[in-house]
Amino acid sequence: MQSRRLFASVAGLLAALAAGVLAAAVESPDSVFSAAVSAYRAGRNAEALSALEALDARQPGHRLTTASLLMQAKALSRMGESQRSREAFEELILTHPRSAYVDDARYGLADLLYRRNDARGALLQLLSLIAGGGNRALVEKAEARGQEIMEFHFTTDELRSLARDVPDEKGRAFVTLTAARRNIQDRRFETARADLDQFLRSAPDNPYASQMEKLRGRAESLGKGTAVIGVILPLSGPLGDQGGQVLAGIQYAVKLNNEKKQLKFELLVRDSEGSPVKAIRAAQEICRNNDVAAVIGDLDSHVSESVAAVAQENEVPCIAPVAMSDGMTGIGPYIFQLNGTLGDRGRALAEYACSALGLKRFATLTPADAYGRVIRKAFAEEVARSGGEIIADRTFTEDTKDFSPILASIREAGLKKLLHDSVRTVRGDVAGEIVKGAIDRKVARMLDNRDIPVRTVEGFLVLPSRASLESILAQIHYQNLETQLLAGSSLDDLSVLLGRKDMLDGIVFFSEYYADPYSPAVTAFRTGFRKESGRNPGGMEAIGYDAASVVLAAMGDKTMPRSEIRDAIAAVRNLDGIRGKISFDGNRVNSAFRLLQFREGRVDMVR
Repeated sequence: MQSRRLFASVAGLLAALAAGVLAAAVESPDSVFSAAVSAYRAGRNAEALSALEALDARQPGHRLTTASLLMQAKALSRMGESQRSREAFEELILTHPRSAYVDDARYGLADLLYRRNDARGALLQLLSLIAGGGNRALVEKAEARGQEIMEFHFTTDELRSLARDVPDEKGRAFVTLTAARRNIQDRRFETARADLDQFLRSAPDNPYASQMEKLRGRAESLGKGTAVIGVILPLSGPLGDQGGQVLAGIQYAVKLNNEKKQLKFELLVRDSEGSPVKAIRAAQEICRNNDVAAVIGDLDSHVSESVAAVAQENEVPCIAPVAMSDGMTGIGPYIFQLNGTLGDRGRALAEYACSALGLKRFATLTPADAYGRVIRKAFAEEVARSGGEIIADRTFTEDTKDFSPILASIREAGLKKLLHDSVRTVRGDVAGEIVKGAIDRKVARMLDNRDIPVRTVEGFLVLPSRASLESILAQIHYQNLETQLLAGSSLDDLSVLLGRKDMLDGIVFFSEYYADPYSPAVTAFRTGFRKESGRNPGGMEAIGYDAASVVLAAMGDKTMPRSEIRDAIAAVRNLDGIRGKISFDGNRVNSAFRLLQFREGRVDMVR
């Protein structure tokens, strides 16, 4: 009896032990994890997640903890619990950095971030995987996915910026390599080569070094004999037509160069819309491109100054094709002005009037703005230097409609000079209040007698707008001023000159463009441009052609650093431009511009 009870107790004990061992086996981390994986693969994500969370709660720190975290993150991602999924991935990465599953976690997190429209965050996770990953298959998968993200979500310049921010060398190398490939695809060969050179100097033993060396050689080979000219012009807006004409001239010059020369040029064109802000952004983009040899722009002087400031900051040679502002080249040694300054024009008119025409006494009528002030000041200084004098200096505002008081005061000044000359001839000395009073009284009597011509105003500098021209000419005729007219480029229009031939015959004016009918270069330009475009070129096309020609002539048949291009442009002397000779003075301003004279129905160049 006792034996039977003992046997039963032992049997029960053995059964209980067997049941416990079995239960323990069923609930072991391996079995729970295996069952959870099966549920996950079958699409029962909630069941898998529940089992793994229970396992972690019952047996914290078990040997499959990181595998469990990875599976939980994946299950949560499938269930649409993106925030909880992200937290699980990040817990694995940050808390267990030595885990074999960190690479999988980074890839999973990258996928999650990408689906949440965080392309940069996704790419950074992939780059970290690439940099530290031990699973080669997963690294290759990350490289392919990273390339895809960079292709569709990052500009080349954004990639170049990102490469500077990535903390590890391998990740930076991968991005630099991708950006270089993109630059080569975009024909920015010099930029690609420079980036690769810089990286290889700092990290010659990086894992992508051999690929970088090959790509650098390809960039150098493809880029040999190619250079880029950046162009910033208003191609839309109020100045859009003129900007398009200048661009057409630039394009024609480059086309002719590329047909004849070994060194080929491409244009990188941006529309400033006449806005300084947009011009600055365009200049910043262009100057970051290491393939750009020089930049041409803009039309408006203020916008040109904005472009020039960016170009100087980046040490890129800059040609201002139209601007005439005094002091623009003072921005820095990389800035060049194709047009002479307003001061140069004023001085040239005065010098020609004094020395070539022998005039000594002048009146001036100029607008009360910066344009008028600069020309008037330079004109007066040159007249004084040449021994002449300004006997009447008058200005007008933009809204001036009635010029009769102004021209009457100039007639009065001329009459006073006439009477002073008469008294001096008789008495020698014209000093004294009595003499002065007598002259003033006689001038007052003569002033309204317009049958008496005034010839003592030998030269008359007039800077009218097209709108004010007719009123000014009418008053010059009415006041009977017999004088040599001197003017600005607003009169550089044969139809305007012919329309008032009676008043304007003999006028001398400065011009930005003169199509010399006897010049073979001008004839070839007009004929070739007309054949190419189907229309005749004008002054703006000639300006564009000459601006491009300066860069093309300076570089010749070889690429060179920007500092050497700058020096070569500064050394340009007597270059045959369509508008005349081009020579840069010590201030990097083209001192070779034209003075024209309208005589007997035709325009001739007198300087």
